[in-house]
Amino acid sequence: MKVLVLACLGLLGVATAAHAGFQRWDVEIEEDPFDNLGKLTMMNLDSIKTGMLIMCDEKSDAIIVRWASSFPYDQAAPPELADLPFSLAFDTGERHDSTADIALLGTGNMGFDTVFRGDEARQILTSFAGARSKIYVKIGNNDPSAFTARGSTAGAERALAYCFTKPPA
Repeated sequence: MKVLVLACLGLLGVATAAHAGFQRWDVEIEEDPFDNLGKLTMMNLDSIKTGMLIMCDEKSDAIIVRWASSFPYDQAAPPELADLPFSLAFDTGERHDSTADIALLGTGNMGFDTVFRGDEARQILTSFAGARSKIYVKIGNNDPSAFTARGSTAGAERALAYCFTKPPA
């Protein structure tokens, strides 16, 4: 009986984690009462500290793609890295390359941010919507990190409607 109870609790914990944005794409919108515009965050977390986020301000025509890494950020000796190669790849074969800057995250780890604007930002979200199984991110010479595409279609469709001032031409 004790084993059955522990197994049920374990399954409940896995289901709860998957529902909370772990190992799947989830979208949160936070409204700002001062400017009547909100902020959208689309995220897929590997753990409490690591994952990938897509962020935008409402009707901004731009997105920020952040990879929250497991690398610690040493504030006493911050890394002097800028313009690191940043690549997004999709299982559909589409790839987007840019450069990233380092950000100190609230977890104490390093984040890598890149901004995409206009048509390229829209194309990236369209690629997220069309992904079938995996989405990959690669920073510099590090090994690529793979994220499941589960939930990316619904999340990207919400982001497309929220982040852009006009529908696609």
